[in-house]
Amino acid sequence: MPSLKKIQIVNSLVEKIKQSPNFILIHFENIPHQKLEQLRQILRPATSSFQVVKNSLLKVAVQKINKKEIASEEVLTGTSALLTLPADWTTALSTFWKFAKTEGRLSFKIGVIDNQIYQKDDLTKLAQLPSKEELMGKVVFLIKSPLARIVQGLKSSPERMIRVLKFKSLKVYKG
Repeated sequence: MPSLKKIQIVNSLVEKIKQSPNFILIHFENIPHQKLEQLRQILRPATSSFQVVKNSLLKVAVQKINKKEIASEEVLTGTSALLTLPADWTTALSTFWKFAKTEGRLSFKIGVIDNQIYQKDDLTKLAQLPSKEELMGKVVFLIKSPLARIVQGLKSSPERMIRVLKFKSLKVYKG
């Protein structure tokens, strides 16, 4: 018979997963509490949360929301944490990945983003993608760049032509 505390934990996990459509299971090893708190502080501005959970309770919570693919035995081994991401998950995911890369003791297990299940390697690729703002800036630059070159070319051609004509006129006059 499960205790009342465990039932409450499972229910809170179910609510957290339902409220956050994007979540990732994280594997961690021997990481100090101070580092976890630092990670939570870094994720807070991105409206994301990081919670260490017991695998057995997480398995029950995931089964309650019909995500049984995530509750497999190979996924829920070792230490686990739940990383919830907002609807615009790009910033939070890349923030976590940068922290995990520097720390070295955190890694992806499996995740659900936009109702699709992603494995460890796919999550790493997603985390390395540039943000929407960066992509929009690159597109604007690429669109603007040829126009700027055309304008520069049109501006410089008359100036060059005048210099060439002046040079030629001086040669002919002296000559």
